[in-house]
Amino acid sequence: MRPIGVYRPKWPRPRQLFSGNYYYGLQLQYSQPLSTASRLVPRSQGPLLYPGSRARYASTAMPSTQPTTTSSNQPQQSIEDLISSLPLTRYLRSSTSPKYTEFRPYRTMHSSAQSTHLVTTSLLSHPTKLPTDPIFFLTSPSTQPQPQPQPQIIATAYLSTHLTGHAGYIHGGLPFLLFDDVFARLAAEIFPSRVGMTATMGLDFRAPAVPGRVYVWRAFIEKRESERKVWVRGEMRCLREFGVGEMSARDVDVAGGDGVSVEEREGMLVAEARALFVEPRKVEGMVPLYPK
Repeated sequence: MRPIGVYRPKWPRPRQLFSGNYYYGLQLQYSQPLSTASRLVPRSQGPLLYPGSRARYASTAMPSTQPTTTSSNQPQQSIEDLISSLPLTRYLRSSTSPKYTEFRPYRTMHSSAQSTHLVTTSLLSHPTKLPTDPIFFLTSPSTQPQPQPQPQIIATAYLSTHLTGHAGYIHGGLPFLLFDDVFARLAAEIFPSRVGMTATMGLDFRAPAVPGRVYVWRAFIEKRESERKVWVRGEMRCLREFGVGEMSARDVDVAGGDGVSVEEREGMLVAEARALFVEPRKVEGMVPLYPK
C-alpha cells in the first residue's frame, strides 16, 4: 500500500515566526532587526501625505525648543517652559483668574491606580511620548455666579514624536484616550462618589493631529440627565509651532478666560467629542481615581 503523503508547508512553523530579534515572513525571510524598523524611513524625510492632502497638516519640524535626549531633566523642563509661556497658561495662573485651580491629574490620582494606569505606565514621562504631565485647570464652582454652577476643564499637553499611526500623524486612538481622561476627571466633580465610568463616547475628527505640538482641550458639562448620568462635551486644538520667546512677549488676551485664546485661534481644531458618563450602581466598593 502506498504511504499517505504528509503536507509540509514552505513557511516556518508558527513558533519559528519570531526568532530572537528577527522576524520571518511566511515565505520570505526578513532579517531587518525589529529595533531598527523605524530606520527604513529616513529621519530627514518629511511625513507621508495622502494624495490631495494639504501640507499645513504636516509636522515637518518641531518647535524651536524641541528637547534633546542628552539629559533626563532637559526635555521635561523645555516642554514645561513651552507650555508656561502661553498667554492662556499665564492667564489661568494669574491672580486675575481666581476661579481656576491648577493640578496634575496623574500625580493626584489614587496611589492604587498609578502603578497600573495606562497613561502613567506607558506614556507619561517618556521623552518621545508625553515628556511631561498634562496640566489641568478646573473651575472652582464657589466663585461662579450661576445658581447651579457646572465645572469646566482646560487642559494642555505636549504630544511628542512616537505616538503616530500613519507616519507624521498622531494615532487616532490617542485623542479618544486623552478625551476620556479629561472627561472622567470632569465627571468626578459631578458624582458624589467621584466615580464615573464611560458609557458611550463619540468623536468627530476635524483635522489630522500631528506630533511635536502643544494641544489644548476644553471640556464642559453639557447636561445632567439624572443623578447617575451626565453628558460631557469638549474640543481638542493643536497649536501652531512657536517658541518660548515669541509667546512670552505676547500680552494675555483670552477674552476673560472663557473664550478661545489667540494661540488657539491661530492653531486648528483637531477633534470634538461628546460622552455619557455613568455612576455605577455598586459604587460603594470602588475606589475613585481622583479622591478629594
